[in-house]
Amino acid sequence: MKAETVYNVAIHLNYDELYKLLKMIENKLNENLIYEKDLIAKNETIQYLIKKCFSKFKK
Repeated sequence: MKAETVYNVAIHLNYDELYKLLKMIENKLNENLIYEKDLIAKNETIQYLIKKCFSKFKK
């Protein structure tokens, strides 16, 4: 799934749904980790989603 598609879906979710989606993505990314660069890319992806999607819940 493309990151843009995930983001377009994620911006419409509530907090609990968004958290579940984030965990599902993290688990899927963990399945394919082979090299250190993959781990770095995974962490960057997760941080981007947290920053962009969870920011709407900050007060």
